[in-house]
Amino acid sequence: IPHVRLAGADVAAGGVSFRLQCAACHSWAGEGGALVSRAAPPTNHATPTQIFEAIRIGPGAMPRFGQAALTDAEVNNVVAYARYLNHPVDRGGDPLGRIGPLAEGAAALFVGLGLLALASRWIGTRG
Repeated sequence: IPHVRLAGADVAAGGVSFRLQCAACHSWAGEGGALVSRAAPPTNHATPTQIFEAIRIGPGAMPRFGQAALTDAEVNNVVAYARYLNHPVDRGGDPLGRIGPLAEGAAALFVGLGLLALASRWIGTRG
């Protein structure tokens, strides 16, 4: 059983490694199943030890990431980032389920168009 050392881990560097090595299957937010019908589980319910072991052992179809791919310090950084994803700092408004900027932009567009339609209707009925 590995000893995970999150004290002193670099969350930003872990985020870079996570996006390069893990996000293809677990999504950039660690929600799992990045694509439809993908079997990658979310990382938010796993303990730090489970995440570390999964990276090293590669359960199921997940590949193993040995020392050549990620050192123990880098794995600690990835684990720290995965833990950070449970309670991230959401700057700039409502994260809309953390499904990405496209959904946020689409929501803003639809709300804006809806308000524009209501304003047009209101202006048209005043005359």
